[in-house]
Amino acid sequence: MRMAYKCAQCGETNQVAPPKGFALARTDEGMAFNKQSEAQALAQTVKRLRHTLEAKEARMVTQNKKSGSILKENIRLRAENAAFKRAIEAKKVLRVARIPASSLSAAYLLAY
Repeated sequence: MRMAYKCAQCGETNQVAPPKGFALARTDEGMAFNKQSEAQALAQTVKRLRHTLEAKEARMVTQNKKSGSILKENIRLRAENAAFKRAIEAKKVLRVARIPASSLSAAYLLAY
């Protein structure tokens, strides 16, 4: 999804694409999400990434019973690490774009 806006000077219509790994949300969806804290958004991101990694590596866990617990721990840690990296990247994007935290938070970007 892209966001369209018009230039204030010339009136030309432009489109903004979000950074890779992020998506823009409709206004009504965004308002409901803004009530979450950054910690809650990070926890949801970890949960979503863990589910993705478990789906990818589930066959390895069932094939090798001895290393199954190690693989599960590895999946959990990789999901947490990826979520923290996404949070850092979201904060960096907001800082570079000079967007105040009052209008858009890193937690909002973590949802996608």
